[in-house]
Amino acid sequence: MMAWLRHRPALSAVLGVIALAALMLGAMLLLSRRPPPDTPSVPQVDAKAPTGADTIAVPTMPTPPPEVTGVPERPQTGGRWQSASTQLEAAAETLSEAVRDARAGDAAAQYHVARTVRFCRSLGDSADGVPEVARGACREILAHPGLPGLGAGQPGDAWVTMLGEAVRAGEPRALGYAALHCVDGSACDPMGGTDRNMSLAAAQSRAGRAIASGDPEAIFNAGLAIASATVGRNPLRGAAWLLVACRKGYDCSASNELNEALRCPSGETRCATGGNLEDRLQAELGPGGFAEAYALSQEFSQLLEAGDPPVRSWAFGR
Repeated sequence: MMAWLRHRPALSAVLGVIALAALMLGAMLLLSRRPPPDTPSVPQVDAKAPTGADTIAVPTMPTPPPEVTGVPERPQTGGRWQSASTQLEAAAETLSEAVRDARAGDAAAQYHVARTVRFCRSLGDSADGVPEVARGACREILAHPGLPGLGAGQPGDAWVTMLGEAVRAGEPRALGYAALHCVDGSACDPMGGTDRNMSLAAAQSRAGRAIASGDPEAIFNAGLAIASATVGRNPLRGAAWLLVACRKGYDCSASNELNEALRCPSGETRCATGGNLEDRLQAELGPGGFAEAYALSQEFSQLLEAGDPPVRSWAFGR
């Protein structure tokens, strides 16, 4: 008994060392099962999943939203003369048939002949930036022997007579076109007088009828008349209807008639031959005015869908 007591301190020391070693071993095992604090956890991979390049998951990047512009689905800049040249070439090829139909009383053909002839005459030989293909097509059109008045040395009669007949037939596009071009009491004015106030009243009425028809081209023509500084004198309302026409499907990239209503500054050839409707309206109205016209166009679209738009939406004057 005394011998056991003599060896007790040594035995306690040994047991303490063994306990400390066991504690350290347990701590090491615990730490080995945890990832280092700076190392991200790696997700477990299904061992049964196939491997290979064709099975690597590629993350799908979010598609950026489309750029919001003032004109819905507006054409890109620079296509205006290209589109016009193509249209003029097609018009030159089919002019004989169109003139025949126009003389037979087809109001749509009368409108197309009148518009084409007037546009070609408005180009002139001095117009800047006009492609030669467009000039060549216009020379061919104006030389056509079937156009009334050309042989008598009165080129103006060709389009005035045709447009007047289309207006009297109630062709919506002709009504809108005449609202801009027939305020001088000429032969294409059904009123037939020379009083400018009467002509303006008739032009305003024709613009309203063109808009009420719902035809995109008729609406565009009426919008030009309303925006014109010499006719409708309300660029804000006119611009709104132009935007409505674009929204309804009119090709606003080929709108060379913009020069009739929205005059370019003197010497600004880029303004007359390039750009698109949004560019021109931004330049004419300024950013604030364009935003107001765009909001107004949304209101007008709703009014048009609901029925005949009120006179206030297409009235001439400020």
